[in-house]
Amino acid sequence: MINPTDDLREVLERGARWNALLTSRLVTDEDLQAIQRYELRDQDARADMMDEEGDACARAFLNVLSDVSQTEYVQYVLALITRMLSDDKTRASHFLAVEKKDDDDKGEGGGGGEAYAVFLRLLAAPDWFTREKAMFCLTRLIDQRPARDKRLRFSEDGEPATPAGVAAVRLSRWLCRELSADPPFHPHRAVPSCVTALASLLSIREVRPVATRAGVARAVAPLLKVTAGPHNVQELYEAGLCAWLLTFHPPACDAMARCGVIRGLMEVAGAAAKEKVVRVATLALRNLAAAT
Repeated sequence: MINPTDDLREVLERGARWNALLTSRLVTDEDLQAIQRYELRDQDARADMMDEEGDACARAFLNVLSDVSQTEYVQYVLALITRMLSDDKTRASHFLAVEKKDDDDKGEGGGGGEAYAVFLRLLAAPDWFTREKAMFCLTRLIDQRPARDKRLRFSEDGEPATPAGVAAVRLSRWLCRELSADPPFHPHRAVPSCVTALASLLSIREVRPVATRAGVARAVAPLLKVTAGPHNVQELYEAGLCAWLLTFHPPACDAMARCGVIRGLMEVAGAAAKEKVVRVATLALRNLAAAT
């Protein structure tokens, strides 16, 4: 199982040369002080700081990610945020509270528009560490979106009408592309981390049609193979969970029937060693049978 925090240690121990950014005026004194107060504390002290000034700390992190392109700083700040959201996913609310910098954009940026935009841009980074952590942060933010955005709204032309909706649509399309890539962007981490994020997104009903059009059935089908040597149990479970969630969208059922997902689910249900994997595959097959 891939844990988003299991490769943070080296980056966190490396730290960041903040004085160089301060000299070049790529970070403000205020933001630097907030980041340094946060990074030098233990877990309990970091939690206390977020309780007291979480919005300011989130803004400082986002400012660095927006204004600085050097991999050293981007990876370090992402590592800090990933650790934070892994320890307590409700901290996503601080990032969702950040408005866009420009006054003219504030009306559009509410509800996490600034944070979503920053992390979406980082999905195109040239290194997998940055991509994976941006993906994890986006998934956390979408999961913790305010109650008013729980049902993603779409306009009459079918486009998402909220920042959370835009992020969910763009991330789901990106995940389908990454899972379909041959070879994967990262040989060991890309597929497990992407299928976990995809399962989280597909729990949102409005995402399923978007993912179906993006080829999610073709992306998931190759993952449902028990006989392909030693397999990752959690990866197989997440793939089965994706298939089960897609059974609640009729066009996805048709796509899965054409792409070999049913055959894969039957193989998993009959041969997987873990009960939870067999159970989710069986539930998906039951729904697919009822849909035909």
